[in-house]
Amino acid sequence: MKSAYDTDQVHNLTVLRDSRQWMEHYFIRKEQFEKIEEAFKSRLYHPNFLIRLILFVATALGLIGVAGLAILMVKDVGSDALRVLAVIYGIVSFVALDNWLIKKDHYKSGVTEAVMFQACICILGAVIDESELTFRVLAFLVFAYTAFRYLDWISTLLSVGFFGATLFSLLVKWENTGQAIMPFFFMMAFGACYISLPKIKARSSSLPWHNNLWLIEVASLVIVYLSGNYYVVREMSIEVSGLPLQPGENIPLSYFFYVFTAAVPVLYVAWGIRRHNSTLIRVGALCTILSVLTFKYYFSIAPPEVTLTVAGALVIVLAASLLHYLRVMRHGITRDNILTEKWAGASVEGFLISQTMGGNEIKSNSHFEGGGGSFGGGGASGDT
Repeated sequence: MKSAYDTDQVHNLTVLRDSRQWMEHYFIRKEQFEKIEEAFKSRLYHPNFLIRLILFVATALGLIGVAGLAILMVKDVGSDALRVLAVIYGIVSFVALDNWLIKKDHYKSGVTEAVMFQACICILGAVIDESELTFRVLAFLVFAYTAFRYLDWISTLLSVGFFGATLFSLLVKWENTGQAIMPFFFMMAFGACYISLPKIKARSSSLPWHNNLWLIEVASLVIVYLSGNYYVVREMSIEVSGLPLQPGENIPLSYFFYVFTAAVPVLYVAWGIRRHNSTLIRVGALCTILSVLTFKYYFSIAPPEVTLTVAGALVIVLAASLLHYLRVMRHGITRDNILTEKWAGASVEGFLISQTMGGNEIKSNSHFEGGGGSFGGGGASGDT
């Protein structure tokens, strides 16, 4: 199976978008951008966000009206027949999306997403009365298909979510043993997922899915952290395992989860700085906030309004200091989002900016490396 879109055209569109951003940050000159624009023409229709949103809403309203009329026409056929018809309608929607809209060069135009999600809702709506595990498995498969086939970001996150929900259902069915190992199982499963992704992203054939893979990276890092967050583990122990805990009473291995909650965000940030990986830095910053809230919940040393005021002031001062310090590149890191994350890997299919500098021919399958090394997202320099 491959993407429904013309990957060459998607690549050209991505190059044009990123090149325009480079020009705006004075990374390349206007003349160089014009050469890139001439070499990487794209016929795909991909309007700005506001137009896509309007098209999505208008298409969704139209499809709801069509679906409503269809239901009124077949409402007396019985529930089983309605489920079959819903699946058929969903499959027909996918076929129309592939053979009509995408053939008309629509690329994430808002219309495509509306038709895609309508198809998903129809198919999953037909099996919503099945067992919880069955529904979660089918939802994972459907959203994994749409994420891969249509390069959809929301479907990517939903597929990761339903994959995690499927693992959760399986472990719960394993009763005491499954529930006891659940935090560690999630840590290992999504940790392994994160570790394996750089090798997948290094393949030139994965270029159209780089944004999807990046979302999986972010989701994996967050899930690994939440799997060992003390608050999450304690509440899950009470709700799922029925562990009888009184207020102030700790869960088994509480010190491990306290240390995990405090240490993992620091490790994320430190690892991100060392590897010049903006994703790790940003996720680490988010997890740091969650860790502070977790410890604040269990160990309150001041009224909430005082804590929030002091914490907010410290964050503002820290953010302003970092923005000022990183106004120029230091140690390969800058505050400006000059290059997007997809250009970070050394094997990413790209092109040589130096070719435009010297007036050489631009080739879409050339390898991109800047003068000081390969560059990562968020202005980070270096390999991830």
